[in-house]
Amino acid sequence: MLPFLFALLIAVGKPDWIERESAQWPREMYVLGVGSGDERAMAEDRARAEIARVFTTHVSSALAANAAESSVRTDRTATRTEQISVSEETRSTTDKVLEGVEIVQVWQDPVSRQVYALAALDRQHAAARLDARLGAVERSASPLRARLGAPDRAAALAAALRLLRLERDRRALEGELGIVAPTRPPRALANEERARESSPERPSA
Repeated sequence: MLPFLFALLIAVGKPDWIERESAQWPREMYVLGVGSGDERAMAEDRARAEIARVFTTHVSSALAANAAESSVRTDRTATRTEQISVSEETRSTTDKVLEGVEIVQVWQDPVSRQVYALAALDRQHAAARLDARLGAVERSASPLRARLGAPDRAAALAAALRLLRLERDRRALEGELGIVAPTRPPRALANEERARESSPERPSA
């Protein structure tokens, strides 16, 4: 929860966040989204959507690039399947980040009756959640990396393919972490390159 009582906070005067940087909700501490509409529910939905759009665009781009590369190296006919998978994963990973988004302030213009809403995501709390998920990815990857050199080629290939998927998850999480904590250096994992080295390329037709 954000360190503020905002359950039903209605701004008295026109708030600064509608047109400029907010002193109360600085962007170095929060990812913000502003929405407006004829009704409060519409304004709040649009404010949340503004934050979601930032994550969806970044995550979708990162996952699509990784999926396209993986498809070419494994099976060219899998491209469409990979694209569908990327879309599903984008929604999944973005929904998890947006669990921390709250509507922190609402204001209605007394003349136009237009309603404005401010959505905020606490960067520090979001980064902590992402760090926990990255840790889970690494724990899942460790035993798989140990199987890459297995004499059973099928087992090694299965481990490599699962590592590639984990690497895609890691890239998405790193992308989200780069949004909520842009000054932090990325966490490097060796999953992808080691997995690609163990994945045989299909011969071209």
